Amino acid sequence: MFKIAAPIARSIRRPKYEKHIVHRSLCSSSKDSPLQSAETISSLPAPWSTANGRVPRNYWSQRSNRRAYFDWLHKTLGLKSMEDWYQITMLQVRKHHRGPLYMFDDSLHDALADSYPEHKFLPWRFTYVPHSFWNSLQNQRDFMDWIGNQLNIQQMKDWYSVSLEQMSKFRAERLIAVHGDSLSATLRAVYPEHEWQEWMFESRISKLEFFKASIENQRRYVKWLEEMLQIQSLESWYYVEQATIYSGRLKGTGWLELYQGNLSRALQSIYPNHEWLPWKFHSGVEDGFWTVAANRNRFVDWVSNELYLKQKEDWYRVRAADLKRIGAWGVLKGGKSWMDVVISAYPNHPWDHQKFG
Repeated sequence: MFKIAAPIARSIRRPKYEKHIVHRSLCSSSKDSPLQSAETISSLPAPWSTANGRVPRNYWSQRSNRRAYFDWLHKTLGLKSMEDWYQITMLQVRKHHRGPLYMFDDSLHDALADSYPEHKFLPWRFTYVPHSFWNSLQNQRDFMDWIGNQLNIQQMKDWYSVSLEQMSKFRAERLIAVHGDSLSATLRAVYPEHEWQEWMFESRISKLEFFKASIENQRRYVKWLEEMLQIQSLESWYYVEQATIYSGRLKGTGWLELYQGNLSRALQSIYPNHEWLPWKFHSGVEDGFWTVAANRNRFVDWVSNELYLKQKEDWYRVRAADLKRIGAWGVLKGGKSWMDVVISAYPNHPWDHQKFG
C-alpha cells in the first residue's frame, strides 16, 4: 500500500492592502450612521492612524474611504451628533490627520458634505466658510434667509430693528464686511427687489453712511419725509420744528447731523435753486447766521418790504407780533434780538434804543 503524502502546508499571505479593501466594504453603505460605521471599523487598523499615516495610492478617491475617515474622526473627537462638527476647527483635525481634506481645499464643510450627502450642512455655521463662498450672491441670500428664520423676521421691514450686535451672534460680520461693514448695504445687495428705506435702520452709523454717500440719498429721504408730514409745498417746511424731524418715527437724526442739526441749512442743500428765507423757519436760523452782514441786510430789506417801512425811523413802530405775522420766526429765537440785527444792519444811523417797541 502506498502512503499518500500529506499536502505541504503553505502559509497564505494576505494581500498587502487587503485590510483596507475590507475597510472599504464595511463602510460602503451610505445608510450607515457615523457612529455605527465607527463601531464596525473600530477593530480594524485605520491606514491614516499608523505611524507614518500613509494611505494607498488613490485611496481618498473612494467616497467610502473618505466617509470611513470622518466616521473615525467623529468618534476620535468625541462628537455626539452631526451638529458637533460646527465646533471643530481645522487645527483640531490636523492634530489627528489631514485625511482627504486636501481634495476640498481644506474646507471642512465641503469634505463633510461630500462624505455625508444625506445630511444638510450649513457652511456659515463652520468656523471658516469655503473659499470664495461669499462671492456667490445666492450663498449670501441663503445665509440671510437663514438668519431671518432665526430672528423670526416676518416682513422685510422687520430687518430695520435688527442690530449689528444681533447679527454678530450668527457670525454675520464676515458677510457684512463684504459690503463695507454696513448692514443696510448688505440687505440692499442681497434683496435688491425690495425698496429699502435705509434711514429706518436702528444703526446710527448705517444711517450716517447712507446720507453721506450722496445728495440723492438725502433727497430720497426728504421726499419720504414730505409724504409723512403731508408737506404740499416748500413753503410748508418753514412751519416744521426740528424736534419733529428728530422724533423716532421720522428717523431724521442722521440727516440733520450732517448739517450741524439745522433744518434750514439742510433744506438749502436739498433744494439749492429755491430762494429760502432762513429767518422764516420756526426752528430758527443756523448758528452764526446773523454775524454775516449780507444776511442781516437781506433780512432788513425783506421786513421793510413786508411791513412797508419807508425810512429807518419806521423800525421804531415794529413789534415782535408784527414779525410773527409775516413769518419772521427765526429772528425771534436765540442769538441776537431782532433790534440788534437792525442796528447792526445800519451801524452809522443814530439809533435811540428806548424807542424800539
